[in-house]
Amino acid sequence: YNPHVTSSRRKNRKAHLTAPSFVRRVLMSALLSSELRSKYNVDKDRKLLLERKKNGRAVADKKGIKFTTEDVMQNID
Repeated sequence: YNPHVTSSRRKNRKAHLTAPSFVRRVLMSALLSSELRSKYNVDKDRKLLLERKKNGRAVADKKGIKFTTEDVMQNID
């Protein structure tokens, strides 16, 4: 419970629907279910790679490695 966040439905709807795109991206994101993770062979290492890519951390830049979407999707298959 956070006393600084309103529980009003009206205010929550307004905040949700008028949120900027960088906030909306977080609100609309969802994790893969265990069935889909096993179906698409997303193992622990790949999940960490995707998380790191998603979060935009500079780990890959420090190592001199940059991932493209094609590289990540090939590794998943």
